[in-house]
Amino acid sequence: MFPLWVAKEAGIFERHRLDVELSYAQGAGPNLAALGYGDLDFLECAGGATIPAMMAGGDAVFIATFHQGNPYRVIVSPDITSPAELRGRKMAISRPGEFDNRLVMIFLERHGLVPNVDVTLVPIGGQTDRYNALKGGIVDGTSVNPPVNLTAQNEGFREIYDIADLGVAGVYISLFTNRQTLQNRPRLVERFLAAMTEAAAYARANREFTIKTMGDYLKLNDQQALAGAWEVYADRMLSLPPRVPVEGVQAVIDESLSVNPTAPVRDATAMIAPGPLQAVEASGFVDAVLTEYGFPRR
Repeated sequence: MFPLWVAKEAGIFERHRLDVELSYAQGAGPNLAALGYGDLDFLECAGGATIPAMMAGGDAVFIATFHQGNPYRVIVSPDITSPAELRGRKMAISRPGEFDNRLVMIFLERHGLVPNVDVTLVPIGGQTDRYNALKGGIVDGTSVNPPVNLTAQNEGFREIYDIADLGVAGVYISLFTNRQTLQNRPRLVERFLAAMTEAAAYARANREFTIKTMGDYLKLNDQQALAGAWEVYADRMLSLPPRVPVEGVQAVIDESLSVNPTAPVRDATAMIAPGPLQAVEASGFVDAVLTEYGFPRR
């Protein structure tokens, strides 16, 4: 999402002597595989989506988390006005085993609905494919994140629930590297992390630039939706310094164990490498950036 895009478009990577090529792939699995094979040096991805694969032994470690929580919203066909009315209907989910699917199941259970008994869960794939399935009438609901929820409402669909209200700990937009890069190129990791931290603070301080950048990358012209996304990601959910929340990672692990109880990796500390951010903070860079851009530590 936006820290990566802003770092590229605002020239922040160049200022940190980094020549960065951005690539995009849908789904945590393909991204983690590319990271593990060394096709990628770094990965920006939803932490909750990557943790199940990391529990299976995937070669990835958290080095930062920019957004904590679960920003997903449940959107449905216009004729549905409450979760109870999903009974007998279909909901699109992503790929089997991913954490956002588990959140949908918890949402249904909290409202007295049994997944795949009262509501049929249909594996569709990424968010764009799920939303297109809703628009095409293949399913009656799905979960999306901003700005898609706002676009959906503008197109006549109804938002009936904010997944954050479940109170389930979440780890959202995070930064990962593999163990080889961490061990063999520690200064590169620190410079990349410093650039991303600056980009996040820059994005909050430069609203119009960030909204335009998000629109360009998302190929979205809905200014209301983009403004809503900026409010969520560049203000309300943004956490700087971007420390990885051990408790949040462990909570996702514990929840995922209900689906995969034999996963070999089940300790959050085994997935987190705090050293690079600690080094960047010790240099005084983070304090200088937060002061320059007027960002309160949180």
